[in-house]
Amino acid sequence: MGYILVVDDEKDIRQLIGQILSDEGYQVCLASNSEAAMDEINSKSPDLIILDIWLKDSNMDGIEILKTVRVMIKIYLL
Repeated sequence: MGYILVVDDEKDIRQLIGQILSDEGYQVCLASNSEAAMDEINSKSPDLIILDIWLKDSNMDGIEILKTVRVMIKIYLL
């Protein structure tokens, strides 16, 4: 199955989404801020990114991450 990156500053939400996806057979990586998300995106190109728009205590919010990633990889927005 695919590789999914879940980015959310709220630990409970991040872990819940990650566990559901893992239970369904997906390989999941969790990131709590923009720095961890960008590190993961740069090291492995995820098949899907589930991204919170408002990321507290991060250098970038979700929209800024999208703008950065759009030029790096082929991305579909839902």
